[in-house]
Amino acid sequence: MDRLQTMLNKIQVDTYHKNGWLFVKYSNNKLTQGWKLHVSSQLKDACNIFYIVAQELEKERCNYKVLDCLDELKKLNSPREVSPTANKFITIYPSSRKQAKRIILNLKEKLEKYKAPRILSDFQCGEYSPIHYRYGAFKAIKNYNFSENKIVYMMKNSRGELVEDLRLSYPYLPEGVKDLFTDMEKNKLFKPSPEIPENHPLNHYNIECILKKSNRGNVYRAIEKSSNQKVIIKHARPYVYSWNDGFSAIDELKSEAENLKVFQDKSYTTDLIEEFYVNEDYFVVQKFIPGYNFFDLKNIDIEKNVIINNIIDIINDIHAEGYLAVDISPTNFILDDFGRVRLIDLENFTNKNNTVRRAATKFMINTDCSSKICTIQQDYFALAMLSFAIMREHVLLFEGEDVLLNITALDKIKSCMYIEKEIGNITKSQFNWLMYLLNLSEQEKLDRFEKMKYINDFEDKNIDFHLKKVDSSFDFQIENEKLINYLLSLNMNRESRILKSNEFGEFVSPVSFQHGLSGYLFYLSHMRDIYDNGRIIEWLISEGNQNKGNVYLNGCSILFGSSGYLWVLLEFYKKITSNNPSRELIIDKIRDIYKDLMSSYQKVEVFDFALGKSGILLSLMKYCINFNDVDSMKFIREKIEELYSYFVDEIRNVNSLKECNFAHGLAGIAYVISIYNSEFEFKAAYENSIKVFNNLLENLLENEYSRLNATPTNLELSWCEGTSGILLYFELLYDKRYSKIISRFQQLAFKFNLIQSSCYCHGLSSLLQTLNYQDKLNLRENVIEILLSRSKRDKNGILVFECEESSDTLFDFGIGNLGIYWSILGERFPFEFKKELR
Repeated sequence: MDRLQTMLNKIQVDTYHKNGWLFVKYSNNKLTQGWKLHVSSQLKDACNIFYIVAQELEKERCNYKVLDCLDELKKLNSPREVSPTANKFITIYPSSRKQAKRIILNLKEKLEKYKAPRILSDFQCGEYSPIHYRYGAFKAIKNYNFSENKIVYMMKNSRGELVEDLRLSYPYLPEGVKDLFTDMEKNKLFKPSPEIPENHPLNHYNIECILKKSNRGNVYRAIEKSSNQKVIIKHARPYVYSWNDGFSAIDELKSEAENLKVFQDKSYTTDLIEEFYVNEDYFVVQKFIPGYNFFDLKNIDIEKNVIINNIIDIINDIHAEGYLAVDISPTNFILDDFGRVRLIDLENFTNKNNTVRRAATKFMINTDCSSKICTIQQDYFALAMLSFAIMREHVLLFEGEDVLLNITALDKIKSCMYIEKEIGNITKSQFNWLMYLLNLSEQEKLDRFEKMKYINDFEDKNIDFHLKKVDSSFDFQIENEKLINYLLSLNMNRESRILKSNEFGEFVSPVSFQHGLSGYLFYLSHMRDIYDNGRIIEWLISEGNQNKGNVYLNGCSILFGSSGYLWVLLEFYKKITSNNPSRELIIDKIRDIYKDLMSSYQKVEVFDFALGKSGILLSLMKYCINFNDVDSMKFIREKIEELYSYFVDEIRNVNSLKECNFAHGLAGIAYVISIYNSEFEFKAAYENSIKVFNNLLENLLENEYSRLNATPTNLELSWCEGTSGILLYFELLYDKRYSKIISRFQQLAFKFNLIQSSCYCHGLSSLLQTLNYQDKLNLRENVIEILLSRSKRDKNGILVFECEESSDTLFDFGIGNLGIYWSILGERFPFEFKKELR
């Protein structure tokens, strides 16, 4: 427990924790928006500043939230932080404009001696003052922006209309809102920064664009006015620290300027033009190098081994100068117009005698070792990982050591690289050279820098290396039991959520299959006997999850709303015996949701499986079979005909494979129609149209094979929008004629395992789901091996996987651990309509 946590534990009023914040409530502030005050702090001053602010807010009886530990502040103060919450230590919610001004003026006097980092979205109350303010929402009002596919936060304008609550990188005053202070008051009270003199070096340049934004400062491309030459300007803001030793963002950029001077005669660096201050902000100007970055490699005709050998020469030369490169990563180099590698970020170069490491790019550092120490071994490791990324045009994802099973990060990496060699994605000489570098990175003592060899030195040479097959160490039944016990130890919150989801998951219905309760309950219904488990029953019949579908985005849908919940309730209904006291409660809930879906059906505007009418109809068919309901049968018959008419019209105009995907395209619709035709009422017209579609689908797959075998995207290989969903559709038809094309596209999808995330909806687990219908043990084991290389133990000892949001451990079925476990355990498609339902 750190000093800040000790202070927070002494707060006597109503408090609660949420997402890294402690909320402190003194009053029932009814405001939904207004003036918000933010306090920033250097790490070293945080506890003193909090003590002063907390006393003032106690006196004012004003609500606030504060980061709940110093580690959280360290993250938000990081020079590399890019989120709108950067540097926000304390957020204050005044109950009135008058109180907001009073608190600002009182804190201004009490915090005058402290200098703090700037919060970009706010007005700062004095140069480097900890106190900031902006007008915005107190309570999150979220809308979905369909054109940009993102959640936006809203507030009301002066006319009562919902508008976006803009969080910009400069202070912004919404229309119709009067500032807390006049310009005259600001000049008198806060003494803003002095104007930049006309002859200042910064005025020698015209800014063209911002290339990169971060809390440290921006990187700009600019034009030098007198020469019309392009330059790069790097900026570092004052008082931005995330290191306990006082090393700042300015120190980091100064290190780059110093290294540019040391390596100024090298052909692989750029020229330092000048460095200067604007007040306490620091700037470095460098010569601009036109060229191609890592993400352009697939579009240029230069042999990968030539690029890598060029980088080997550069790292060898840096080592010969007695330096370590430290942070070798894909974003630290470009290829100039002559095809030569040029380094563009030198801030982390350090003398070999300096052991302090401050930068560590994920997947470019060996997590088996300390990330705070510079070593030659880490340079070798990073070069291997960078080179592999160049070979495959994608970074290799991995997680750290599994201490419980004695599996190291290097074990995982070597296993993945071996698989890449075996399936022909890298050559034997490339693989041997990578093993040579990784072996060097494992040597405990290296008395001198070893000049690294080239890839072509290993064309006829084999390297001894230790290969440990990762998946053979795991017992997935044991891992699954740990996961289930953990889930059942949790409490459902008042929003019907068991664990947090990502931003979109928190926006859609909490009973969502993809992101919420239905996914949890479905998983548990197949993994645990529910008869004597009170926690599952409690979640199942909780009054908190009486969410009506039309309240939420896609709220009736099978993936995000109540028809998915109906599907899960029906799973429980068929397993609960007639003498179970919970059975009637479950039946009541089933009937309520069924009625709501029937009344809301016509309001649904789309027909697809994930969001629309076809997914809803599948759940209603399951209801109809379980309850033998005449009214639902009549409704389904009518709506299936409507769905069929839409389907026939659409297949006449299909031009691309994307239109045929399972979740949002025609394959999901075809699946539902085929279920109706086989399980309810056979119609020859339906069967003939399905055959036409299947033939069309086969032709589209064949036509797209060459392109997909060269440059697919993650989504093009997924269940949601790509080939894995289409293969699953063919498998659900139980027709052996599709076996060959299924096998071919499974191999293709695995070839591009690096570009795929791990999750069920959009990642490798959707490929694994298709393999659960096939007898391809070797390919299945390889997919699991890749997934396990991306696994780690969380603080509860649960085996968890890299998910869509790599910074978080998510358990959602669609984008988190439950769907990954489901596929690894060999389970079948959750919405498979089994004949034994009769």
